[in-house]
Amino acid sequence: MPLVSTHYSNDWTAFGYAQLVESLGWLTRIGTFQEGSLASALAVARLIDRGRILRSGLSPLELQRALERYRQSADWTPVPAIERALEQAIAIAVEATPQKAIAATYCSKPRLRGASGSDDIDLPVVSITPSGTTSN
Repeated sequence: MPLVSTHYSNDWTAFGYAQLVESLGWLTRIGTFQEGSLASALAVARLIDRGRILRSGLSPLELQRALERYRQSADWTPVPAIERALEQAIAIAVEATPQKAIAATYCSKPRLRGASGSDDIDLPVVSITPSGTTSN
């Protein structure tokens, strides 16, 4: 017996934007999204819909992280069309985000506190531009 019902996997079309983005890997793993499938084409159309992106409240950085998770999992083989759609969604989100907000949110040097509070770790800074991302 599958862990997830077939009905639920067919009901993904009722997902909001953020839930769709969060579920991309799982939906790919169970075979809902495959290169060239109708379901993938519908998902791509929804992923790049400017209105859906803006209403979702997802930031460019959140979309970038979702793309990285989708690409890096060993549990599924990413669908190239879905990857390209997420890249476009990031570009759309960046274009719609005021530059001051991007600079304030994403360009400060993040730090992780060590367990003792003394072993701080500098994290890489990711600059998000409409053409992609670069690590600093």
